[in-house]
Amino acid sequence: MADRAGGYLRRVGPLLLAGAVACSAAAGALSNALDEPAFELLLHLMVLGGVASSALAGMRGRTTALAGLLIIAAAVAAFAQRVAPIPGVELLYPPEVVADEDLTWATLWAWLMVGFCFMLGRRRNILFPMVAALAIFGLTATVNLNTVMLVYFAVFIFAVVFIWGYEHLLNVSEELPQAGERAAEWLRIARTQALAGTLLVAVLLAVGVTVGSLLYLVGPRLYVGADRMTRYARYLQRSLLAYGGMLNTFDVGRGPVNLPAVPAIQVQADAPALWRGSVYDHYTGRGWTKELPGTAPMRKQRDGWYVLPSSAEGAQGVRAGLEGVGRSLPGETNRQIVTVLSMQSRALYAAAQPVRVRMTDESWQRTHVHYKANVDAYGTLLTQFMMAAGAQYEVVSIMPPDDPETLRAAPTDYPPGLVATYIDQMQVQAEAELGGLVERITADATTAYDKAQAIRDFLGRNCVYSERVPAVPLGEDAAVFFVKSKRRGACDLFATSLAVMCRLAGVPARVATGFQTGRYDPEQGAYIALQRDAHAWAEVYFPEIGWVPFDVAASEADASTDLMAWLRSRPWRVQLNDLVRRVSSVFMVVAGVLALISAVLGPGVLIRWLRQRARLRTPRQQMGEVFEWFRRQAVRLAGVRLERWRTPVELQEQLVAAGLAATPALQARLGRFVDRFNDQRYGRAEPSDEQIRRARAEARRLMGELKRERRGAGGRAGGDGE
Repeated sequence: MADRAGGYLRRVGPLLLAGAVACSAAAGALSNALDEPAFELLLHLMVLGGVASSALAGMRGRTTALAGLLIIAAAVAAFAQRVAPIPGVELLYPPEVVADEDLTWATLWAWLMVGFCFMLGRRRNILFPMVAALAIFGLTATVNLNTVMLVYFAVFIFAVVFIWGYEHLLNVSEELPQAGERAAEWLRIARTQALAGTLLVAVLLAVGVTVGSLLYLVGPRLYVGADRMTRYARYLQRSLLAYGGMLNTFDVGRGPVNLPAVPAIQVQADAPALWRGSVYDHYTGRGWTKELPGTAPMRKQRDGWYVLPSSAEGAQGVRAGLEGVGRSLPGETNRQIVTVLSMQSRALYAAAQPVRVRMTDESWQRTHVHYKANVDAYGTLLTQFMMAAGAQYEVVSIMPPDDPETLRAAPTDYPPGLVATYIDQMQVQAEAELGGLVERITADATTAYDKAQAIRDFLGRNCVYSERVPAVPLGEDAAVFFVKSKRRGACDLFATSLAVMCRLAGVPARVATGFQTGRYDPEQGAYIALQRDAHAWAEVYFPEIGWVPFDVAASEADASTDLMAWLRSRPWRVQLNDLVRRVSSVFMVVAGVLALISAVLGPGVLIRWLRQRARLRTPRQQMGEVFEWFRRQAVRLAGVRLERWRTPVELQEQLVAAGLAATPALQARLGRFVDRFNDQRYGRAEPSDEQIRRARAEARRLMGELKRERRGAGGRAGGDGE
């Protein structure tokens, strides 16, 4: 037993070691794009544990495929519920992973790779973790392409080249008549193979780096540099969540968005609202920036409340549309108690317009930090330092009236500074391509409210909300591309287009970011806003009232029954895309099931089955397949090497020598089966269907007798040992 285990380790050990290196490189590539230490440690330990368990199982002639299947099943189940608050799911799919679609799929492939590592007791299964590892590199390279990623990929290529050559040598050695443990100097072969693989990878990398560098120097800059792609896919999450929307820039149309369904804030409020964290006033064509810099401390009163400073009454406050905030605002008072749940934030999210805020006693008991409140030039609140999860504050807001009668009656005498910031500031492309459309949309509108409402209705009717649209092409104006071309996008594009078109109609507008109202929890008596509820909307200014939120209620599809209108409206393309996605999902599921079956039974089983079904077989070939099945089962039962070069008679002698057919009756029966096969397979007349059927039945019966004999011999040996 020890000799067999040692021989297996000498032969297959280098192959498994190379597999561990390749899978660890892929796991390192995924870890390089994340900042989740617990997940990364678990992934690397599971890879090494899978390869080690496969090696131990192979030394004992067993397999750990069942453990791999359980891991894969758990990973697929967790993938389906990755946004649900289920214990354990976050460990397999952390929030940082779920926030990006490519990272989510890469993580699924990583767990598939781990499961396949537990199936390497069958040597030829080494193909499956390599395919999964390659998929990980393809997905993570779109998120975090840098020097470290290239090093991981070079290590992976080296390991794959070694595996490819070494596994081929093992296959050839098994076909040689004299291949045995002493005939192969496996360690010397492994060293030679590693040296050849190193040289090949070095040459390929040298050529690739040289050619790529020359093309980079002389070619046009079609793509963003690798350094700027680092952490690219997590931009929206970090902007809206990790930094509480307090960045000075807000890019829009950056591509697919997939934030996790993790509770972000809990709000006990007198009335539901949009919980605003930040606003932006300067449109760049690709997003928004803040033109009014700086923050000011709020006045703290003796009762612990911070109040909005009188600086809002100055010229900068007028320019930001905050005149009157220091005195009084029309509208209803909305008192809110906000608890930060699962994120860090500087923003004090609140319904607009907040006028008073204080940190609660519970906040101090949970965080042991006294947070001081500041206000920026736009009237949004923030703390001096990042708030941790558990921080809690109470805020009082004056919610402006939003009934049409009041807003229609608002005057239109805008201060010059406000006009310059919120009406005149516009990109040339947007003004040139959307100006005429805005004039047609607002032709019958007589008030600022009617114009804003007409634009909001237009976007709601003609555009489809989707979080899975590609990024706005480089050089295109985001609002123009959304309204004139794509008409599909997330809240950032809806808010941007509404604000831009309102400005073109002569109505002051800007973009705000924060959270949607969220789901009301009657047990908590509070609204629960999830991280995926991160939202952007437009705000329209009305003198003597203030900034009023305008959020677009987008249509999912056009309900028109007119064929030409339906073809022009584009929803049919969305439906076709959904259909293609569903068909692709079904195909991926079928392919995954076939891959699992092949991994458990061995790649040859599935390949042979497909080959047999794909071609017409002659009767002689069918008879040969019957004997080939018997050969594979018999050598496995006897514990000898599968050597296809042996003739049927030589196979019979090998099995008898191995003690498989110990009784004279079984030896005679085995001899008759072999003789009948030779006569029917190689005789002058082709075997009939009846002969093939009988041969198949006889092969199964004979194999059953051999198995019963072997089990009986094992039981007697155990009894003798006692």
